[in-house]
Amino acid sequence: MIAGPAGGGLIGWLFDRLIGTKPIFLIIFLLLGVCIAFRNVVRISREHPE
Repeated sequence: MIAGPAGGGLIGWLFDRLIGTKPIFLIIFLLLGVCIAFRNVVRISREHPE
């Protein structure tokens, strides 16, 4: 749950540093990381134990 937003935030921060933009890529990739984390939680919760 932490790796998605952390990784997205890091990638967004790196893009912002390389391109010279302000926090636009940080915000975009952070939100994308949060969406991926929630998708993983939903996917795991739908699995039925055998």
